[in-house]
Amino acid sequence: MSIRIAAVVGAAAVASFQGRAELVVHTNWAQTFAWTASTNEGQGQYLDITQDATQSGAPPASGIYYFFRYPETFSTLGGHNLGSSAVRFATVAPTPFYDQEGEFYDDVPMMKKFNPTNLVGSQWTYSPGYAFLYAFYLLGQQGAVGGGASPPNSTFFVGVQLDVAGNTHYGWIELRPVFGPYIDGLHPGRFYAQSWAWETEPGVAARVIPAPGGAIVAAGVFGAVLRRRR
Repeated sequence: MSIRIAAVVGAAAVASFQGRAELVVHTNWAQTFAWTASTNEGQGQYLDITQDATQSGAPPASGIYYFFRYPETFSTLGGHNLGSSAVRFATVAPTPFYDQEGEFYDDVPMMKKFNPTNLVGSQWTYSPGYAFLYAFYLLGQQGAVGGGASPPNSTFFVGVQLDVAGNTHYGWIELRPVFGPYIDGLHPGRFYAQSWAWETEPGVAARVIPAPGGAIVAAGVFGAVLRRRR
């Protein structure tokens, strides 16, 4: 399902959406789009946040792949990350990672975590190429989205910056973590895409507003599900 949302104040629905900017939200509650995690970087299904959940997963120019690497040794960094040759990811300050021998691995770009009503816009730092949702060494250092030490235990959002027709746009992806307890040196599990959205007007920040049926609709935020007024 796709829903058109606008970040404005008010309670009255606006009938005509023609010719105005909007936040387009695509829902994926039934996991119609599986977004399978690939163990080969750059392969697997690609998510295009401008398309709905019936998309094929073929690699479009603005597609995002989900990559998982299980560490082969105690000095190999493993983790879950999103990658793209065109989309940029909102990140927090890179996390320095060291293996069990204390050898410096790298400053790992970690996704920024967004909450409902937050704005995804030009005020944040965006990393090209890839960013981690969860990175870890077996029985060693771990790091997760938002600078946490382990995967979140509830739904959250990550922000993206993409180019459409030569213009910069902003959007977000709602992710549901399903991870087990810490065992064998890591938290087993993965992330599932619940919904995603993009702002159709270039340069305008995308407000994080879960679609009706999501986590916060009844909490006074439903008034934001309207057309942006000029």
